[in-house]
Formats: sequence, C-alpha cells, structure tokens
Amino acid sequence: MTEYAIIFQVLAALVALFFIFLTYMNTKTWKWVHVTMTFMVFAAAIAFCFYAAAALKTRAAWIKLHDGLEKDVETTAQQLELLTRGDPRDVEGKTPSIASLREELSRTIIDRGRVWRGCPPQAFDPGRGTATVLTTPPPDPNLPPPPPKKNNIQVKTVLHAFREALTTAGLSVPVAYIGEFEATAVTDNSVTMSATMPLSADQAAAAGAPPVTWALYETCPVDGHEWFTGMNNQAALETMIPGNKQDPAYQKMIQSYVRDGQRAEDTDPPENVWFEVKFLRQHVVVVDAPAAGTSLDASSDLFPFNADGQAVPERLRRRNPAGPVTFGPGPGQIQTAILDQQTAEPLVSAGIAEKIRPIYRRKLNDYEQRLHAIYLRTLDINGRVRQLTIDDQTTVATTTKANQQSMLVAELKTKLTDDLTKAQFEQSELKKYSDAIEARLAAVQTQLSELYKSNKAISRELVKLNNDLTSEIERRTRESTAKSP
Repeated sequence: MTEYAIIFQVLAALVALFFIFLTYMNTKTWKWVHVTMTFMVFAAAIAFCFYAAAALKTRAAWIKLHDGLEKDVETTAQQLELLTRGDPRDVEGKTPSIASLREELSRTIIDRGRVWRGCPPQAFDPGRGTATVLTTPPPDPNLPPPPPKKNNIQVKTVLHAFREALTTAGLSVPVAYIGEFEATAVTDNSVTMSATMPLSADQAAAAGAPPVTWALYETCPVDGHEWFTGMNNQAALETMIPGNKQDPAYQKMIQSYVRDGQRAEDTDPPENVWFEVKFLRQHVVVVDAPAAGTSLDASSDLFPFNADGQAVPERLRRRNPAGPVTFGPGPGQIQTAILDQQTAEPLVSAGIAEKIRPIYRRKLNDYEQRLHAIYLRTLDINGRVRQLTIDDQTTVATTTKANQQSMLVAELKTKLTDDLTKAQFEQSELKKYSDAIEARLAAVQTQLSELYKSNKAISRELVKLNNDLTSEIERRTRESTAKSP
C-alpha cells in the first residue's frame, strides 16, 4: 500500500478542499454555530482515521507477536513431549528420551539393590572392624534443606562399603573397597556396622581420613560382559586392572577380557565357547512371564525372572513391540544371535539355525562369593602359618621345610591381594558406567526443568501482553467515542 500513499494524500486534500468549499457556500444559509460544528466533526473524523489506522497497525503487530509466541509454545511443548516420551514414530527406539533412559537405567541396575551414597563416616575402628556412618549426605549450602528421609535399613542387613572420591568431571564415585559389614544399630539417618570379616591393612587404609564419604551397597556389584564391551586393548586393560605382568594367571585373566566377544579357538574350554548362529526358519521365544506384577518375585523384586527365565517385573517386559521375540530369516525378525552351546546345539540339530562362528565368552565373577572365598582361604592360610610356627618351635629338624612353606604362604597372600585389587578396580569401572547413565538422566531432567520454566515465563508474558492490548484498545475506543458528537 505504500506505493499508493501519494494518491491517498491527493484524494484526502481534494476531499478537504471540497468540504471547505461546501462549508463556505453553506455560510450563506447556515448559522456560524452549524458551520463551526460541521468543521469540528470533519476534523475529528480525520483524526479518528489516523487513530484507527494506528490502532489497526498496533493490533496487527500484537496479533503477529501472539501467533509467534503461540507457535513457540506449541513447538516447545512438542519438544518437551519428545524429550519425555520419545518419538511415537520411532518404533526402533533410536531417539533417546526420559522414559527410554529410565528403562535403560533400570535394566542396568536391576541386580544392584539399594545404594546409599555420600555417607560421611562418624567413627571407624579398623582394629575392631566397627563403623558408624550417616546415611544422609550433608546439605548443600546453596540449596534449601531437603525433607528428612529415612534410610529404611534393618538390623543385620549386610552392606558393602566403598570409599568415594571425585573424578575429573566432578562426580563422586566409589574408588576403593572397604569391606563387608553387618548393621548392628540403625537410626533414621545413621547406621552402626560391624565387619563380617577382619579388615586387611589395605581395606583399613581405603577408608581414608576425614573428610571422606562412603557408598553403601546392599548387594555386592555384579560382573557383566556389557561393562567391558569394546575394551580389547591389552595395555589399557593392564592399566585398569593392575597386577604382576609376569604372572601367568594374571596374563590369563587379562586375556579373558581381551578375547571376550571375539572368535574362539579350538583350545578354549567348552564352557567359554558360544556360537553365533543364523536362523533358517522362524523360531519364537516367550521372554515375558504370563502374569506381570502378580507373583511374589515381582513384588519383592529380588528374583526378576521366573524358573523359565521369563521377565516378571513390568520394567523388564517388552513394550515396543510387545509379545514374544521372533527369530527368523524374514523381514522384521532377528536373523542372527549369540547363544551358548546348550541353546545353540538343539536349534542347529532341528534345522532351525546354522552356526556361523564360535565366540569366546569369559566366565563372569561372583564378587561376593570370591570375597568370602578369599576370607576363608586367608583364615586357612593363617591357620597353617600358626601351625608351621608351632612346628618350627618344637622341632629343629623341619626348619628348612617350614621356611619353604612360609614362603609359599607369602606368595599365596600376594596373589590374594592382587585378586582383591582387581576385584575392587573392576567394581569401580562398573560403578563409573552406572554414574554416567545417572548423570545423563540428571542432564535431561535439568533441561526439562529449564524448558518448563521458559514455558511458564512465556505463558505469563503472553497473558500480560494480551491484557495490556485489551486495555489499550478499550481505552482508545473510549477516547474516540467520547470525542464523537
């Protein structure tokens, strides 16, 4: 419309001249009051046109701003829904969301049990093996005090204690195993524990001097193949799991991690040989228990799988798509899998699948059982040392043999210490992976909180702008109406 502005101005001037001419001609028959009022009405009409144009321009600008903010709110709501629940069209679950991350975290920590982090020790006696720990971390001075929370620990509960330390990323993670303790006295925010096994010097030193925090685990961390996926560099593994590089047992253990998931050799034990198979016909496997959440296993959550190996808790059941797992050569079916020999052989014999290659799978460690075995072995060794000492005092003829046995005992103790260090380091790496997932979840929750605050601010600003616009239009309308005759 800007190119026609001169035309509108010329027309307005002609209308004004024509009105002045008519007014002048009417002065011959009208009174001066009529002429004056007519001129004032004409001037008011021209002013009203300018005010109306300005009001329309302002309204158009506010409408444009309103539409833009409304579109931003809709876009933000869609992003919030995408981050919270994921893309409904992503049937393969490639887009991460809060729901998928929580599911992944639940599957990762299913065997972990309850954990109390950031627990400052109040008293620790390594000689007697007793400790008193606060289960409530010290409050952050930059945040409001949290509501009181009970630890729900029962007397005689077995807890595994780890000393925590800060990583380069500022995360507090377990770095050293202190020992296994039994709760002897419990309050809402503290627990007094007694060691179930005498603490070694390394464990007592691992507790550290204050200020330090502990992490208490109800269940000893478990081993898994997934924790070391892709870690097939021997030098890196030797750095992560220190030990005597000249020791054949240590090298055998390192090689088990290096070769895990790679092609098996003919000399490998049968229990370490799995097979990658390709399915030639359809094979359906039911992985979910028939009644979810109704069994005692689901309620206690101690046994997440039934006797047939089917998932009982809802968080472990298949959702997208629900139902059994279908293997086969067809589209949408799982065409290959890695199975143990007991599972692969019947499928191959029935012509359902064929072997592709053998895979080496290391045997997983039961850390709690191994710790108890180490303790029992240590007791046995200590008993033998005492017996050898008595024999050495009672007979001089067997001194040389007693010294040889003492050296053997010392060597066994060194191996046991190395095994314990390896177990502690492996547990530390498992914990780092779990903390990384928790940090990722915390980052997504922080982002959602910021998006929610931004939406609230936009909503408040939109309401204020709408109210201001309405008030301004009503005011100008009243002023325009008041000036009209």
